Amino acid sequence: MPPEDCFTHALTEPAIADVDGDGRREVVAATTENATVVYAAEDGHEQARLPLTTYGYGRPTVANLTDAPTPEIVSADIRGTVVVGRADGTVLWNRTLGSSTWAAPVVADVDADGTRDVLVGTNHGVVLLAPDGDVTWRADVSGDAIAVAQADDDPALEVFATGSDGVRALDGDTRAVEWTYETEGAPTLRAATDGDGDGHPELYLGVPGNVVVAVDANGTEAWRTRLAPEANAVTPAPIVGDLTGDGSSELVATTNAGGVRILDPATGDELATSDREVPIWTFPTVANVTDDPGDEVLVRYADGRVVALEYQ
Repeated sequence: MPPEDCFTHALTEPAIADVDGDGRREVVAATTENATVVYAAEDGHEQARLPLTTYGYGRPTVANLTDAPTPEIVSADIRGTVVVGRADGTVLWNRTLGSSTWAAPVVADVDADGTRDVLVGTNHGVVLLAPDGDVTWRADVSGDAIAVAQADDDPALEVFATGSDGVRALDGDTRAVEWTYETEGAPTLRAATDGDGDGHPELYLGVPGNVVVAVDANGTEAWRTRLAPEANAVTPAPIVGDLTGDGSSELVATTNAGGVRILDPATGDELATSDREVPIWTFPTVANVTDDPGDEVLVRYADGRVVALEYQ
């Protein structure tokens, strides 16, 4: 990326996957060059690019949308144009939604019709697109962040969408609102996952004011924990990972003041802490980057430093 194009939101989270089926990984990133670019992970050389109408903000999604042997790249730019293409730069289709899009698209069989869909969250609604780009449905709820999971007895997935005042759960087939969980300010959300091992997904929300909330799949609040005393802070989305390698999960949360907190995902109890007097503005990453069992916690600080933490 040219230095003159580097600014606060110039670089978004990349997707890392083998997108061309050659057995080697690629890095796929939306850029301010009005394109989603595919780079070789080994040396960073550019392999292909998919055109966007403006810069991309959310992470591209690499997933099998069609019956092709290799996955597709699904990308959305800040104006809500969705582009689906292949690793060689071939564009399969694009669809303009006309609303700001912050979240990564989700590829899944949301409406249980036997084919995978593209779910897109925008600031003016959530849109489900068929594999060919046709609009299946639109829901008039904010979709600043989106996630899907199976949360009830019907075949369709539930769609969870956040806005300025909370989270709404939608039926993936009928788009009917199943429940609403209200928050004071816009919550952050990364995924819907079974963090406590009860067989049902939970939503782990970062709520303004250094608060983490666990919401069950039926919309009931399970617990809430305050990470730090500052009341005017944005709380990055908490992340679930197996930090010990024992098959159970831990919940990792961060504070703007530089704190990292390991929580019990079933109760919200604090298990461990780490503090550095440098701000944190984004969610942590959990991944196993060593030979030891369990995931490490990778934290990105405002001074540009990335720190790997190990929970024991």
